Amino acid sequence: SYVIKNSAGTALYTGSSQNFARTMTSGSYSVTWTVEDRCGNRSTCTNNFVVRDCKQPTPYCNPGIVTVIMAPGGTTVWAKDFNLGSFDNCTPNNLLKFSFSRNVRDSFKTFVCADIENGISDTLPVTIYVFDSEGNYDFCVTKIYLQDNDGVCPDITNLTNIGGAIMINTN
Repeated sequence: SYVIKNSAGTALYTGSSQNFARTMTSGSYSVTWTVEDRCGNRSTCTNNFVVRDCKQPTPYCNPGIVTVIMAPGGTTVWAKDFNLGSFDNCTPNNLLKFSFSRNVRDSFKTFVCADIENGISDTLPVTIYVFDSEGNYDFCVTKIYLQDNDGVCPDITNLTNIGGAIMINTN
């Protein structure tokens, strides 16, 4: 038989088989096995073990968000705005955290005119990190489409593309 206890010593599960299979939350536990032969001889053994969540959450990101630069300070976008159904095996969806970097506190970003190269519109790649309650994370790469619909940003029209081919005369 066995008795499984949490770190406070409270018995959580008991059974009479030689093995056990349980879904358990993260934490420290002990299992005490008791075996008895047909003559009534009994022996016990206790093992400690730790259950940890090591699996990364599964990120699902919106393929892109379109937003407009507002006067005067730009536009603030939250990393969670890119979430399109991310999930984890242990952390409930409403407790997942979203960030623009491996720093979980980097949860929002303010975009300003300087982020729009031509001052009219631009598309920027963004990486969205999804964290579970154990600090495991994974990420997805998506895009933000920035527009200056109200003429807040100065237009930069001196951007030039040069194209062509360089040829060498071999005669």
